[in-house]
Amino acid sequence: MQRIAKKYTRLFGKDAIAKIEENPYILMDIVYGVDFKQIDKMAMSLGKSHDDEKRINSSIKYALVLSSYNGHTCVIKENLIKFVIDILSAGAGSVSYEDVENCLINLRVSGDTVQEERERR
Repeated sequence: MQRIAKKYTRLFGKDAIAKIEENPYILMDIVYGVDFKQIDKMAMSLGKSHDDEKRINSSIKYALVLSSYNGHTCVIKENLIKFVIDILSAGAGSVSYEDVENCLINLRVSGDTVQEERERR
C-alpha cells in the first residue's frame, strides 16, 4: 500500500488526495490490478452519481480488461454494453444503454478505444 501511495504522490504531487477525491476512477488508469468495485464504492461514498461519465468510462475499460483475461482481443459492441450495464447495476445504480453507447463514442473519439465495423456471419 505504501508503494501505491508513493506512486500517486509522485504522479499528482501535493494535490494527490484532491485529484483522487475529484475522480477516484483515475486509480484504475494508473495502477494495475485495482478492483473496479472497490473504486466504485469509494466514488459513490464521495457522492459521485451512478451515471457519471467517468464511472461509465472506467467500467468500459474495466470490462475490456476482464475480457482480455479470457483471451479476447475484441468484443462485440452490444455484448460489451450489456456487460458494462451488468457491472454497474451490481454497484450503486444502473445506467442506460444510451449512456454506455455515448461513452463508447467519446472513448473512440479520444483514442482510448478502437472500434471496427465487421460484417456479421
